[in-house]
Amino acid sequence: MNFVVFEDNDFFIDSFEKVITELGYNHLVTYSSFGKDELKEIEKIVHKVDVFLIDIGLIDGSKSGFKVAEYAQKKNIPFILITDQDDERLPSDLIFHKEANERFDRPIFLNKVFYDSRPKVT
Repeated sequence: MNFVVFEDNDFFIDSFEKVITELGYNHLVTYSSFGKDELKEIEKIVHKVDVFLIDIGLIDGSKSGFKVAEYAQKKNIPFILITDQDDERLPSDLIFHKEANERFDRPIFLNKVFYDSRPKVT
């Protein structure tokens, strides 16, 4: 299975690439935005893509991840929407979820979770 990742946070890019590979899947490429240049590149490999992993808030919290999902839907490519939900952004993330449910048939959501494993200094 071949994944294309749309993510703009280096920590999550590294994490997703590692997990995809460790699970025995292929990571084709990662994009941090979805513009004309990325679209041209994707068109060259779209026949190889099995799944898009898409950050809803690509590029500084905008909703450009939805544009990627709309593209995937037109190309009949399954996609997984991801977000880095936290207490401060919860209302805006719920709006993203509602909007995705209105736009797409049965969207799949994953929340990015970051655990700080550093020892706490007291």
